[in-house]
Amino acid sequence: MKKSFLTIFVTISVISALISQPCLPDGIILKTQEEIDSFQTDHPNCTEVEGFVSISGDYEDITNLNGLSVLTSIEGELTISRTLLENLSGLDNLSYVGEMLAIGYNDSLIELSGLESLDSAGGLWLLGNNKLSTLNSLSNLIHLGGDLMIDGHWAIASLSGLESLASVDGGLRFEYTAIINLEGLENLTYIGEYISLSNNPDLLSLSGLGNVNANSIYNLSIYNNLELSYCEVESICNIITNPDIEKFITENATGCNSVEEVEEACGVSIDENNLSANLKNNPNPFTTSTTIEYKLKQPETIRITFYNQFGKQVDMIEESQHNGLNKVVWTPENLSDGIYYFRLRAGEQVASGKLIHMKQ
Repeated sequence: MKKSFLTIFVTISVISALISQPCLPDGIILKTQEEIDSFQTDHPNCTEVEGFVSISGDYEDITNLNGLSVLTSIEGELTISRTLLENLSGLDNLSYVGEMLAIGYNDSLIELSGLESLDSAGGLWLLGNNKLSTLNSLSNLIHLGGDLMIDGHWAIASLSGLESLASVDGGLRFEYTAIINLEGLENLTYIGEYISLSNNPDLLSLSGLGNVNANSIYNLSIYNNLELSYCEVESICNIITNPDIEKFITENATGCNSVEEVEEACGVSIDENNLSANLKNNPNPFTTSTTIEYKLKQPETIRITFYNQFGKQVDMIEESQHNGLNKVVWTPENLSDGIYYFRLRAGEQVASGKLIHMKQ
């Protein structure tokens, strides 16, 4: 007897539910390799952890995460500390961490391979992983809901690998690193809180940071970067000219040794007609539509790309526009309430903003 379509559909649905389901609402602490290896046996069909995951081996026997290969999302924090891991292989299917992803004090960690599927996290802290030298495995990371912090990494000289990162809702903090410049952050257009760069003895230039919209930042701290002489990128110049933003700049090389020096350097490069300086959107929050307003130096084909809070593109507007003041009205359809981001590109210029959609 042939099975009906309904019977087959129900069977497939049941199998899918058994294969993939939420689990561990109170989280889990994994302290040994044995606990990791037996994860799928101890927690069958567990792919979406509702709580936190803590992996901490006290430098004993955790050498691989292969037992966690079924995990696709973690709603809480993911912390990985004091292990003997050389990489993060085993987390290859993990695409989402709802809260902080903290990776710290793993003395054998060389690379982050295993995080290639990760596109969104509640924040990223890299702390004191002495041998970690590359961020290339973060190439799909688009959005961070909290801070991006790299602290105590003398083997990291480049931010290559972060080219997809578009928004950081928290702050940007680099401290005690071997970073030479900030190239790799060219697509980062939104930082929600602060920028802090300190004690980076090899940092020469802030090139790479120029596309960040300065309107949402409340604090800028650049200090004790003894070789840093080039700070006059567009975003920093816009911050310097904003009286509402707290600024602390000192103990860097000549040219970037004080607010006044940066202000003087920006005198040549600040353009009152740049996109970020003139970008406005109103109303915000909005219910049905919002108007994005900006000025163009010359006629351009502009593209405005809209993203949800997880960095996924939800809409795009492309138009040919004249020089001077321009306006674009965005009326999203079938989108839920929440936070959205937009990136405006006109020629070589890029600006961005944050929108809050509230249905009536």
